[in-house]
Order: sequence, then C-alpha cells, then structure tokens
Amino acid sequence: MQENETLISFIYPKKNEEILLSKDFDETINEVVFKLAHRSPETIVYWYLDSEFIGTTQTFHELSIAPKPGEYMLSVMDQEGNELRQKVVIK
Repeated sequence: MQENETLISFIYPKKNEEILLSKDFDETINEVVFKLAHRSPETIVYWYLDSEFIGTTQTFHELSIAPKPGEYMLSVMDQEGNELRQKVVIK
C-alpha cells in the first residue's frame, strides 16, 4: 500500500479531518468537494462512498457530492487497480 500512497493521495479531506457542511444564506447545504492528486493526472479514477459508486474523474480529480452527516469510507480506484481508502466524518 505504501507505493499506492505516493501514486494517489487525498488533498481534501486530509486524514482525520472532519468536514463541516456549510449552508448558503437560504439554508441550502453546499456540496463537499473531494480532491485527490494522482501521479498520472490523465488516469481515470473511480470514486466510492461506503462502497457506493459516486462518480469518475479524469485530469482534474475533484468530485462534488452532498452527503448526509455521518461517518463514511471514501475509496478511490484508478483504471490500473491502484486503490486508496480513508475514513471521512461529515458534520
């Protein structure tokens, strides 16, 4: 797994960082933007939240979603099968 960590790394959220959902003036909850860095940006990355597929990214690895508060496992896998997981706490 050590090798994968240098290939793929989360930019946001950082490890053990809690995410506070922000609201607009009209009380609409804003989406969370997950970000990662990949050594080969053109690689397709598949994103999962608690094993549920939530999208793909390529070149710019940023994905916006509106999860409910709670604890989740954020997982990503690139087209080569390299994987990275991280616990995410959303409040």
